[in-house]
Amino acid sequence: MAIALNGGVSLAVWMGGCAVELDRARRASEKQESKRIYDSLCHCLGRRLVIDVLTGTSAGGINGALLGAAIAKDRRLDPGFIRKRWIELGDLSEMLHDSTKESPTALMNGEKFHKELLKTFEGLL
Repeated sequence: MAIALNGGVSLAVWMGGCAVELDRARRASEKQESKRIYDSLCHCLGRRLVIDVLTGTSAGGINGALLGAAIAKDRRLDPGFIRKRWIELGDLSEMLHDSTKESPTALMNGEKFHKELLKTFEGLL
C-alpha cells in the first residue's frame, strides 16, 4: 500500500488518527496486535497490510514520518500520544516568536518547533 497524508494544522490530529489506524491494521496483520476488525479483515482476505510508500505534506508529512518511524523501529503509534503532541505542536501561542523579540525573521519560532518535533520522535522511539 502507498499512503499520502495531506497537511494543514487543522487536519493534523485527524490525519494522526489515520496514521494510528493504519498502524493498528498493519500490526494486526502481523499478529502483533489483535484488533478484531483488522484481524478479521486480514484473515478473510488472506492478506496482510504492508505499507511500502509513505508521503505527506506539512503536518501530513510529520504524521507519515511518525508512522514510518513506528514501522521501522517496531513501535506502536499510540493515539493519545499523537493527539497530545499535536495539541502542543499546534499551539500557535507557544510557537510564535516572543513579542518582545525585535525584528524576528519569521512569525513562528522554527527552532522551538524543531526542538519539540525532535522530542516527539524521541518520545515515540
